[in-house]
Amino acid sequence: MKKIITYTLTIYLLFTSLSSAGMCPMVDNQIKQSLAKVDESAHPEIVSIAKSLKDQGMELHASGDHSKSEELLKAAIRLLDL
Repeated sequence: MKKIITYTLTIYLLFTSLSSAGMCPMVDNQIKQSLAKVDESAHPEIVSIAKSLKDQGMELHASGDHSKSEELLKAAIRLLDL
């Protein structure tokens, strides 16, 4: 019985971490689409901060910190929602 619970928990954790890791590139693409629509000359500071958050988020994604990565990437999207 303990083995079944252990296997179930392991599989659950594996799938949740994989799905979280998969979100980062999708959010990155959303940011790229938002950046293409924003007039950078009208909002240079906001665009600069959003790009910085995007870069930091993708670095965290590459290092394996997907929850913090997603947090920063979503913050960039919120900034670009002008």
